[in-house]
Amino acid sequence: MPLSHSTQLPLQDLDDEIVIDSLPMKGQLPPWLEGTLVRNGPAKFHFGNQTISHWFDGLAMLHAFTFGQGQVSYRNKFLRSEVYFQTTQKGDLKFMGFAQDPCKSIFQRLFAHFFPSLTPHFIQNANVNVMKIAEKYVALTETPLPVCFDPHTLETLGVLNFQDPLCKSDCFESAHPHHDRLRGETINYQTDLGLKCRYSFYTVSDQGPAKRKPFFEMKVDKASYMHTFALTENYVVMVEYPLVLNPLDLLMKGGGFITQFKWEPERNTRFHLIDRVKGLKIRSYDTDAFFSFHHVNAYEEKETIVLDLIKYPDAQIVFGYPPLEQIRTLERFRLDIKRPAISQKTISKTLLELPRIYYQKYNASAYQYVYGVGFKYPESAHDSIPILKINVSTGNVQEWKEPGGLAGEPIFIPRPEAREEDDGVILTVVTQECKNDSYLLVLDARDLKEIARSEAIHLIPYGLHGMFFHL
Repeated sequence: MPLSHSTQLPLQDLDDEIVIDSLPMKGQLPPWLEGTLVRNGPAKFHFGNQTISHWFDGLAMLHAFTFGQGQVSYRNKFLRSEVYFQTTQKGDLKFMGFAQDPCKSIFQRLFAHFFPSLTPHFIQNANVNVMKIAEKYVALTETPLPVCFDPHTLETLGVLNFQDPLCKSDCFESAHPHHDRLRGETINYQTDLGLKCRYSFYTVSDQGPAKRKPFFEMKVDKASYMHTFALTENYVVMVEYPLVLNPLDLLMKGGGFITQFKWEPERNTRFHLIDRVKGLKIRSYDTDAFFSFHHVNAYEEKETIVLDLIKYPDAQIVFGYPPLEQIRTLERFRLDIKRPAISQKTISKTLLELPRIYYQKYNASAYQYVYGVGFKYPESAHDSIPILKINVSTGNVQEWKEPGGLAGEPIFIPRPEAREEDDGVILTVVTQECKNDSYLLVLDARDLKEIARSEAIHLIPYGLHGMFFHL
């Protein structure tokens, strides 16, 4: 499927790597707020007269805001990936990215497939997310090998080379692994490509060497593009959308990775319920075709799985066809554990994306609040992307917005000893295209009232995901 670029967020460049020891702040930071917010996202698209045309393929840049003693410092740095050196030193934009076309011949694609250690099939331009896996701080994209970085300096330390025989090329996986703090492990899955495709779920222990331990696999005729999955105390739920790939197309046809996927709504959308302990699929549930990038949360309620996600009617958003105002809903699905029955209801029709919750305490548990952005394409200098807070029990929506302010993903930081789910602050970066600058914003999570903000600094390109680390 071809791509349309007219409705994406602007492909903004930030060429400079900058260190600011102390950001001037307006307002008073909470004295308990100590740690580092690391954000990830694409930050360079233009190379002379050449342009990377899809937002998800821009060069990865890490941004760190470090809080302590009422002050905030800032630094940024490009991830030194193979794509970084290929594009900045050689001016070569022919790489296999999300949508970028590697422009390889059939022979070259076959060679890359059968000799992946010599010619990596997927380039580690890890520009989507960050987290901690097996005591390593890593940047993530949908390739199987995360990229390690120093959280203090943001220096790239190399690939996290898992000590196991699981797939390290010719596969893709979620850039949103789950972390189970009670069991001390990270959970993720990968999609292996071949004549028969295979979904493989695995865990990585917080302690010891970085080793992936598989606990479930399932073979399919065509691989679905699934950006994330759901986790509960005893189960994982994989939602398989009818946006599918025939792996031979990657070998035989030209074009980027996502352009080989096709929307086949007659396949429906299918939920797979998998027992985490036994490593068995309990059952599957079919619904009418829909697509989702991001799940919000899931948990067990007696004999039912409750699963909340952001639902699109189709996958056009992946290819850049519709404006970001495309209809989407915050939807709740209920899966009967004992029989193949599924129901759904709409929690909110508000245009929500980049959802976050109080993850450390409420992931895989009953919860009340989700934070996100009212994602839409700004049509004028006065348009905004607001921060939203939705009560999933009542559907009530709270909002923070400022004319011309494009708010990024909101990250919730709980107050120490917090007893209420929303007792803490929201951190976000607001981009002001009309002024060509950005600022760090701190909100009270209870009412979305502003607590503090930095004075305007250089324009930080609109990013994707981040995490707050207590270093």
